[in-house]
Amino acid sequence: MDGSIHKDQEDFWNDLMKLSIIIVNYNVAHYLSQCLSSILNGSMNQNSFEILVVDNDSYDNSRSKIIKQFPMVKWIQLDSNYGFSKAVNKAIKKSSGKYICLVNPDTIISNNALAKMRGYLERNSDTGILGAKVFNPDGSFQLSSRRRFPSFFISLSKVLGLNKIFSKTKFFSKYNYKDIDVNAISEVDSVSGSCMMISRKVIESVGLFDENFFLYFEDTDYCLRALKQGFKVKYYPKAHIIHYKGESSSSAPFIVKHKFYESMIYFYKKYHNSILPWRAFKWTILLGIFFDKIKTSIIKNLQSITLLLFDLIFVFLSFNASVIFWYNLKFGNIQIYNLFSDHLPMLVNIIFWWVVASLFGGIYKRSSMFAYGSLFVTVLVLFGASTSTYFFKDLAFSRVVMLLSILFSGLSTFLLRMIYRIPYQDTSNILSKIARKVIVIGSNTHILDKLTVESTNYQIIGYVDKTSLNSKHKYLGRLSDVISLIEKYHITDVIVSESSLTVNEIIKLSSKINLAGSAFKIVATNNKYIISKGLVEHVSGIPIVNINLPYFDNLFILSKRVLDILLSSIFILISLPLSLYYFLRGSYYSKSTKNLHIKKIHLFQSEYRLIKHIPQFANVFIGRMSIVGSDIDDEAAKIKPGIINPSSVLNKYNSGSHFENLYLQNYSPMLDLEIIIRYIIS
Repeated sequence: MDGSIHKDQEDFWNDLMKLSIIIVNYNVAHYLSQCLSSILNGSMNQNSFEILVVDNDSYDNSRSKIIKQFPMVKWIQLDSNYGFSKAVNKAIKKSSGKYICLVNPDTIISNNALAKMRGYLERNSDTGILGAKVFNPDGSFQLSSRRRFPSFFISLSKVLGLNKIFSKTKFFSKYNYKDIDVNAISEVDSVSGSCMMISRKVIESVGLFDENFFLYFEDTDYCLRALKQGFKVKYYPKAHIIHYKGESSSSAPFIVKHKFYESMIYFYKKYHNSILPWRAFKWTILLGIFFDKIKTSIIKNLQSITLLLFDLIFVFLSFNASVIFWYNLKFGNIQIYNLFSDHLPMLVNIIFWWVVASLFGGIYKRSSMFAYGSLFVTVLVLFGASTSTYFFKDLAFSRVVMLLSILFSGLSTFLLRMIYRIPYQDTSNILSKIARKVIVIGSNTHILDKLTVESTNYQIIGYVDKTSLNSKHKYLGRLSDVISLIEKYHITDVIVSESSLTVNEIIKLSSKINLAGSAFKIVATNNKYIISKGLVEHVSGIPIVNINLPYFDNLFILSKRVLDILLSSIFILISLPLSLYYFLRGSYYSKSTKNLHIKKIHLFQSEYRLIKHIPQFANVFIGRMSIVGSDIDDEAAKIKPGIINPSSVLNKYNSGSHFENLYLQNYSPMLDLEIIIRYIIS
C-alpha cells in the first residue's frame, strides 16, 4: 500500500478525523506566520484539524502578531523557555486529534503534505510515526529527514566530522540512510522532528516526550521508544516540506551546540545498554565536547591569552637578563649555556607562580586589565616562588637571580599594561581599530546610532531590553539573558546608558559581567555619578566609562579575606579571657537578623559596642561576616554584614544603599584599615 489519497477519500477523512498540529515557537514570528499560512492554504478542510502554538516566552511580540493574523490558532503561553519537549507535552495534553503532528515554525508545508501523511497512517495501522521528506531552502534534500540510531561508530564519525569528510562512502553515510533511495517509503530508526506525525495510540502506549531533552534528540528518543512498543517508524517521501534549518533556535540566548551535546550525553546514558557501549564511548564524546569548549574559550579570550603570552615572554626575557647581569657582575666571563640549563627549574617555578597568581588575581579578565594589578601579582609571585625554595632545594640555585627576575618581570609587565591603556584613551591610535564585540543595554536610539555608525572599534551585535522597541537595531533578548548572550556571541564589552538602569541594578549586573569576563561600561549621559576609577573613552562625543568595581575583583576579595582572618584571629586571642568571663557568667544572648547572609548572631551583654560584638569575630574568621561590611539588619544588602558599618564611621558615606554603592566603587584594603582605625579611635 503506497498511502496515496484520492479526492473522495480525502473528503471522507476530513469529515471523520481530527488532526492536532503542534508548533513550538520562540522569537520567530515571521517564520511562524509563513508556516501557518502554508498549513491553512493546504488541501485539508480547516474543520478537520486544530493548530496549537506553544510559545516559550518569546520577546518579539509573537503572540499579538500571530493571534491578530490567525485568530483560529490555540495559543499556549509559557512564562519561561522550558525547552522543546516540555512545550510539546503541554500542547499534547490540550490536544484532541486522533493524530498529532509536530511541525517546526521555520518550515513551509506543501499543499497536501499533512493530508497525505494522515491518510497513510489511517491506512497503515501498524505505523505509529511518520516523517516527511524535508528539503533545504535551495531545493536540496535535507539528510536529517531519516536517521539511524547513533551507534558507536556512527556517533564517533559525527563527533570527529568524518561523516562530512567521507560523505560519499557507504560506511560513513549509513547514519542518514544514503544507501536507500530518497524517494522510497521505508522503515527507519527515526525521522526528522521538523514534521513528524504521531498516532494517538502511540502516545497512549509510549507516553509523553522525555522532558530531560531541552533541545535535540527528543525526536530520536521518542522514535526509539515507539519501536520498542512494536510500532513502525517510517519515512514518507510523498509529503514534502521546506525547512529553514536552525532558524527556530538562532534567537536563543544560549549556545545551541552546548544544548546539543547535553542532549547527546543524556541520550547515550539513557540507552547505554541497548544502543552502544556507553562506558567505552563516553570519554570520546566528553573529550570532543571539552575540546570544542576549549576552542570557543580561546576565541572568546583571545585578547587575554595574547596578553598572557606577552607576559610570559617578558618573564622569560627578564630571567635571562637577570642571569647574564648577575653572573657577569659577580664572576666576569661565564658559560651562558650552562647557566641557563642549571637555572631552568627556577624559571619553571617563576612561570608557574606567575600563571597561578595572575589567573587567581583576574588580571587577564577584560574588565581587570589594569596596570597596578601586575605589581600586586609580582608580590604574590615573589612570595610563592621564594616559599617554594624551602621545600625544593633544586629551586634555590640563586635567590638574587630569582629576585631580579621577578622584579624585572613585574616592571616590564607593568609597562606593557600602561602601553595597553593607550588605545582606550586615544581613539586615533591604530590599536583602537581592533573591533570589540558589544552588547548595548537599553534601546537608546541616539547611543546605538552613534556607536554603530561612527565608532571604528565597536562591533555592535545588538541590544537587550525588556522588549523589542528599536526596529533599527538587532534585539537580542531580555536583561536576564545578558550573561548567556555574552557566552554565545563572545562579547568583549557590555555598554549601558546610566538612564537605562538604576545604580543598584548597574552594580548588581557589574559583578555578574565581571565574572563572565567581559568589560562593563557606562555612558554617563547625565553625569549623575561616576561609578568607577576606570578608563574613560570618548567615542563620537560620547563619554564611556569602564566600570571596574574593586570590591568584586579577585585581588581585593583575596586581600579583604586575608585582612579579616588576620585581624579576627588576633582579636579572638586577645579577647579570649574576656570571652570566657562572659560565657561563664551567661552574659550573652541571641538575636535574629534580616540580613540574607546570616540569620542569627550572638552578642555579649555590654554597653560597649566592641565588647558586645566580640562573638562576631568568630563569624568573621569562618567567612560568614567581615570586619567592615553592611548593617546586620539590612535585608537588601549586596555585601557581607560587618561588625563595623562605614556609614557610622565616615561622614562622607550616607546610610543605606547609597553607602553600599560608594563603598563598592571606592573599595580598597586601605579604606578598610582607615575605617577600622577610625572606629577604634571613636
